[in-house]
Amino acid sequence: MKDMENSSSAADLAGSYTYFAFISYKSEDAKWARWLKQQLQRYRLPAKTHKKHRELPRRCSPIFLDKTNLTPGILDEGLKREVQSSKFLIIICSRHAHDKSFYLDNELRYFLDNGEISRVIPFIVDETRDPVMDCFPKGLADLCREQDIVGVNVHDGGRRAALLKVIAAMLGLRLEELESEDSRRRKRKFAAAAAVAVPLLALASWAGYSAWDYYVPKT
Repeated sequence: MKDMENSSSAADLAGSYTYFAFISYKSEDAKWARWLKQQLQRYRLPAKTHKKHRELPRRCSPIFLDKTNLTPGILDEGLKREVQSSKFLIIICSRHAHDKSFYLDNELRYFLDNGEISRVIPFIVDETRDPVMDCFPKGLADLCREQDIVGVNVHDGGRRAALLKVIAAMLGLRLEELESEDSRRRKRKFAAAAAVAVPLLALASWAGYSAWDYYVPKT
């Protein structure tokens, strides 16, 4: 059963998509959108995770973000084409997105013309008790009345945890598995950096002492 699921996932990811994800956002949230795009495209699956899931790509790339990358022409038609060429739709959810959601609602509608609601990932950046009512664009909030839509909240565990949740959702991985291997990799990198830094600090300390000893008058 597990092999069949992996084969299905492999075929799914190999579909005819230009972008791995389209990030929908308001200009006020551009900083968050740029950060998320950079982190997603930079992230590489841990070697052990990739070895276990050979059908998955090592990177979630490319990601469409900036409207200035659109082909010259009518803005609405260009957005529709790029949204429908994306595997996932990530919506930066904030009070700005909730208050002025016209374009975000259009991009959601374009995506759902061909895509599935399960591939829409709300990325919540404002801290609130009720993200659906306070941060979700109107179109997305309306869909929540029909089915439960779980977003990724940067205030639940921090930015790193939120990033891993997005990656796990897009690659169809168990979050616990990805977090465990990511933590091991980061610890190994820290240990390797420390192994290099300690001798360098010792050398610098010795060189500093030697220089001081050389210039101090002897009696």
